[in-house]
Amino acid sequence: MRSRVAALPGLRHDGVEPTGGSHRDQPSLAADRSQTGPDRARASLLGGGAQRGHADHSLWIVLHALTGFLTLVSGFLALYMGWTRAAFDYHRHTGCTYVGAGMTMAFVALFLAISDPHRNPASGWATGTLAVVWLIATSMGWWRGSQKRWRVHQMWMIRSMVLTWTFVFCRLAQRLGDMDGIAPAFGIWAYWVGPLLIAEIALQLWNRRSPAR
Repeated sequence: MRSRVAALPGLRHDGVEPTGGSHRDQPSLAADRSQTGPDRARASLLGGGAQRGHADHSLWIVLHALTGFLTLVSGFLALYMGWTRAAFDYHRHTGCTYVGAGMTMAFVALFLAISDPHRNPASGWATGTLAVVWLIATSMGWWRGSQKRWRVHQMWMIRSMVLTWTFVFCRLAQRLGDMDGIAPAFGIWAYWVGPLLIAEIALQLWNRRSPAR
């Protein structure tokens, strides 16, 4: 009878360590159970490794991601409405949503770039500059729209939308290597400066071939 009890996994008998790794699993299980609702939400959005890497600023990351998603969706809809004139009565409201969500996204990105939680100034300069350029392009588009200079408004908002998508591309640059290295910073610069230059060339060609009336 005694030998059967000793053979049972997870039981300690006569100085024998429990089998099955139950002691090793207990801390992780306790940590999972101790997570509150917001902690679990952040874990599901960021993932385990990302949550550990952004533990001290995870709420800012979640805010940046959510407003960024809203910016992408509303920007696409506003651009479609402005280009095709479909449901154009909603264009202004959709554009306001784009600007409001995008401003939040960009200011959060700028805050994180300045606070530099990863202690990587090179990447901070790259993402911070992107946020500033996005704010300038979007503000110019909004201003020109309020002046009813529609062609200039279109061009600035297209620049803004291109920069919005480069926020997504820059996330890929962080996978080029260690966050402390120079490769992610170089990738971030390339991912947003390159598309912006291509868009600028296309916009200038479009403006020459089809001048505003």
